Amino acid sequence: MDHKISFLLLIHNHQPLGNFDYVFENAYQQSYKPFLDVYKNYNLKLSLHISGPLFDWLLENHPEYLEEVKRHVKTGNIEIIGSGYYEPILAAIPFRDAVDQIKLFKTKLETYFETKVRGSWLTERVWESHIPKIFNLAGIEYIAIDDFHFIRSGLNYDELDGYYLTDFENYTLAVYPGSEKLRYIMPFSTIDNISSFFYQLYDKKIKTIVFADDGEKFGIWPETYKWVYEEKWLENFFNFLTNNSDWIETITFKEHYEENEPKGLCYFPTTSYPELGEWALPAKSSYKYKKIYDWLKNNTNFDDIKPFFQGGQWKNFLSKYKESLIISKKMFFLSQLMEDRSPEEKIELYKSQCNDAYWHGVFGGLYLPHLRREIQSHLVKGFQQTLPSPFINYSDFDMDGKKECFIYNRILSALFDIDDGGGLISLEFHPKSLNIMDTLTRREEAYHMRIPEIQKSSTGTKTIHDLFLSKEKNLENFLHYDRFYRSSGRVFFFDEISLESLYQHKFNIHPATIAGYECNAVEEKDSVIIDMKLLKPLISVSKRFLFADNLIKINLKGRVEKKYKYIGLEWNFNLFAPNEPDRYIKILDKKLPLNTMGEFEIPDRFSVEDLWYKLRIDFENISSFEKVFIYPVETISLSESGMERTFQGTCFVFVSKIENDFFDKHFSLKIDIIQK
Repeated sequence: MDHKISFLLLIHNHQPLGNFDYVFENAYQQSYKPFLDVYKNYNLKLSLHISGPLFDWLLENHPEYLEEVKRHVKTGNIEIIGSGYYEPILAAIPFRDAVDQIKLFKTKLETYFETKVRGSWLTERVWESHIPKIFNLAGIEYIAIDDFHFIRSGLNYDELDGYYLTDFENYTLAVYPGSEKLRYIMPFSTIDNISSFFYQLYDKKIKTIVFADDGEKFGIWPETYKWVYEEKWLENFFNFLTNNSDWIETITFKEHYEENEPKGLCYFPTTSYPELGEWALPAKSSYKYKKIYDWLKNNTNFDDIKPFFQGGQWKNFLSKYKESLIISKKMFFLSQLMEDRSPEEKIELYKSQCNDAYWHGVFGGLYLPHLRREIQSHLVKGFQQTLPSPFINYSDFDMDGKKECFIYNRILSALFDIDDGGGLISLEFHPKSLNIMDTLTRREEAYHMRIPEIQKSSTGTKTIHDLFLSKEKNLENFLHYDRFYRSSGRVFFFDEISLESLYQHKFNIHPATIAGYECNAVEEKDSVIIDMKLLKPLISVSKRFLFADNLIKINLKGRVEKKYKYIGLEWNFNLFAPNEPDRYIKILDKKLPLNTMGEFEIPDRFSVEDLWYKLRIDFENISSFEKVFIYPVETISLSESGMERTFQGTCFVFVSKIENDFFDKHFSLKIDIIQK
């Protein structure tokens, strides 16, 4: 052998804030621990990234794991890689927060592992041109991204034989190309196939190859535990590296960076890995993209075509999912309020920047209510530290060119979308740091079009990008799409109405339901009053919301065309556990599960109760309505283990007849802590 291949192995381990403790524990037992148990029997080098949320959990629950890692750090076999503390998408948060999150975590890692942290993980490999400046100012010298970034910049695969320098405003950064080919065959292919790949590299005189990917694929991804550990794939792979150490050298990024010169300069376009570009597109475009991409992959000239074929970028998720946009803009607002505070005083802000709940791909992400809940709880806590009470912000909050109204008092905060029916799009109860209206809109996804392709079972071990499974039969029966954003306080006018039409969102939409309103927001004594008006020929609607501590009073009045017989007022609440006995709808003394579907006469006593959170939502002063329709809001979404139905909340539509074209309705909500 006339030369050696330097093999840089970077393992990225992460669990998001808000994930259940049993999920952390399962990931530890199925992936993190067994990987380290196998690795410690070999004299091989690798680089390891443990995200901040996972590091903190391990420190509390399995410090022995971190101590074992530390032992290998001291021998020089493991290099610790940093990142933003709470695993943010760096391009999606304020610049100052990105720098400070990296610094904060870098300091913690250096203190614990007693080593210098010089490299970083780039979350979801989301690249924008200012990224080098963020890392440089945070004291980071090198990172790894995908080779896709490099070929998108015009380089050929054969030129990706080491690291390149890039810069922004003369702030430099070394960037390594992670092999997409290795990402797809490790650990899913046989050792013989992987051996052939390395021999091909050798024959091409390639001297550097980088694997940088999720540690969870070694045991957590479907079917991998058996393959990787029980059938000894990882042990066999490490044996392959050990037995071929005369021409394959495992090496850390630090060692390679110090021993090698850069290959040149490279400037990257805004991009990430190809799959994310697919997921970020609107549903129909995403479906077309994948079909075309899969067709092109069978073309013998695919490597020549691929550099010029890209989907969307990460920020498309903010226009694709309004829920993500609203959370993001609240986060930016909180960052502005905390601008002059020290990093140590901004922990709630930094926690709200954890990336997973802001987007959705092959993992649940935004579709997982507990992840959204966690992010929003930290936003609530941050606002409690910064905002006076009462507080009103009537401005273009979400940067869509139209004004929203954000109000805050001692107990509640609320955001109104004035231009979309004057609806409430969030309502936070501060004593529990909880957005009680966190109900995801039911929308079409690209993978819904693939439901006929669902595999009843799979054969072999495949990457999650190749698997398409289902956790439940006949999911297509639950596919219903909302025709507008799911908010609360919307007013409906119906010519006819049924539970089925409401549940399926198949009814005639009156213009007032989705129209823009005129708005005036004022403080009055200890309350905040929001007045919204809509005046059009034959239609007048006045909506008044009064917020006084934990009480919301609503008055609806106006007139509508004669053909409309009913008025409806919609509310959506999400208390997260539809079948648990400690969370229920209470009508008089009868307790119903949160996923109840039915039509009820207006009762004297009506509430939603959560004994877990010790929270009660009382519907009061509702006698001017005659009926309430109740149905569960459920989505069909994709996760790494397959398609699944997820409870996103409970919808209540209060309805009454309209007499002589005029209406004057009163309604109250009271949110309380259950004292028991």
